[in-house]
Amino acid sequence: MRMGPHMMMPGDADAVKGRKIDRTSMSRVWVFASPYKTAIIGFLLSIIFASAVGLVPPFVFRAIIDDAIPSGNRGRIWFLAMLAVGAALFDAFLAITQRWYSARIGEGLIYDLRVALFDKVQRMPVAFLLALKPDRSLVDSTTMSSVRSRPSPPPLAVLSAMWLFW
Repeated sequence: MRMGPHMMMPGDADAVKGRKIDRTSMSRVWVFASPYKTAIIGFLLSIIFASAVGLVPPFVFRAIIDDAIPSGNRGRIWFLAMLAVGAALFDAFLAITQRWYSARIGEGLIYDLRVALFDKVQRMPVAFLLALKPDRSLVDSTTMSSVRSRPSPPPLAVLSAMWLFW
């Protein structure tokens, strides 16, 4: 079974226990997700097919060990071995398909959300934007603190950037 690095991240099940998602939030989410309806269906189908294909090798190995080897049928051993290899190759193809769908949906949603945010900021009155403090932006302060905690660039990079934009 394949698991990504996100499975190693800690989770807090108690933080979401008993929480409900309201209908307005779901309708807002669906507005952004609806252009990707066919991609979401393809992604879910590839997950279902991959889980079904993942069941093939254990049954094939059982058939090889329990039936083909005791009967000495080499043709059946070769057929079952090729079936196991084919299942592994098809599983690899489905893994690539899942990654493609995931990237297509995820990057598309990110782009759509950025465009919507940019449009919303552009529609805001200038007085609101001028009232912002210079050290703050429209981004949450927790996000800004994570940006500030990044290491600063080396002095040579700063100087070269200043020289380029002088």
